[in-house]
Amino acid sequence: FYRLKMTDDDRARTNEEEHAKAIEEWSDIELKYKDGPPRPADEEENSKLGGEANGVRHNDDVSEEIFRNDLWRRIFEMNYDNAKAEAKQILLQRKGDSDGTYASYPFSGLLFLRRCVCRPACEDTETVKTDRLSQQRELLVALGNTPFSEASIEHWHLLCDFYRKAAAAATGQPGLTPHCPRTGSHWQSVGFQGTDPSTDLRGVGILGLLQLHFLVTEWGLPEEQLTAIMRLSQDESQNFPFAVVGLNFTSLIVTKLKSGELNGLANINNSFLDTINGIYKGCYIAFYRDWKSTGKSIIDFQYALTKIEKAMTRDPSALINYKWVEEAPETPRPLPPSIASNGRAQVPPA
Repeated sequence: FYRLKMTDDDRARTNEEEHAKAIEEWSDIELKYKDGPPRPADEEENSKLGGEANGVRHNDDVSEEIFRNDLWRRIFEMNYDNAKAEAKQILLQRKGDSDGTYASYPFSGLLFLRRCVCRPACEDTETVKTDRLSQQRELLVALGNTPFSEASIEHWHLLCDFYRKAAAAATGQPGLTPHCPRTGSHWQSVGFQGTDPSTDLRGVGILGLLQLHFLVTEWGLPEEQLTAIMRLSQDESQNFPFAVVGLNFTSLIVTKLKSGELNGLANINNSFLDTINGIYKGCYIAFYRDWKSTGKSIIDFQYALTKIEKAMTRDPSALINYKWVEEAPETPRPLPPSIASNGRAQVPPA
């Protein structure tokens, strides 16, 4: 509620302070990083980011709710020309998802069913109704193919902000701002597999990190729900890797994006970003409810994720509307008395 009461000046100061803190930590990493300071001119990263590792260019085609957060706005405004050109080719080649491939990612040994066995493949996907939506879809696929860049202060800021919010939820201390070294075991405490979170992002790129960040912000899960999920992820018997679970959901969503299976929902919502984030949030709520209510443990991980994949294929709109708790059925109200032809009230039998 505090954030809702903040003035524009307060928000600006908060953004400046967080940005300054991220720059300070990032500068420290530059001095300590084992391979030397990151270089924006590095050929591989430069190519992946469309020619300018930190180049910012305004894009009017993607200008809706994605700008609710200043950090998201800066990331979406970066130059992704090369990655978008590759995404366009991928979308043309994958039209109808006819190539039959499915890349499992990122938890070792996990394979997902590409389609639900109880439903035939979607042969006629709905056409995206506007150029703006087509360009947004293209950009989201491009972000899924864009790796975490050591040369990008925005990428580091996003990763660090996710860690701080997730760690605060795990400890039940909303004001906690833990130190965030570039590598270390602290990343495993929020559900990455190892000491370097960038290795887990390789299969879903910066889009996977954006969706993790979405989940822990004010427009993702409410604080009490995020805390419940984080604590269950660290339960002695029912623990699961929080970040890795989310990255798997992003992997499934990207597959649906490429195949065109989310076009209809995006047309209805007039936004691919709101569509995939709504599905992503619903995936985590459904996963949590299933995991907790059935007493699942880490050996059930593949089975639980396969259930999510089937639900996403069967009816992704149901995930967008997935509830944290089952709503109790309403108690039938008694029928009102009717009026007989003689003008007297008649009470219906019980």
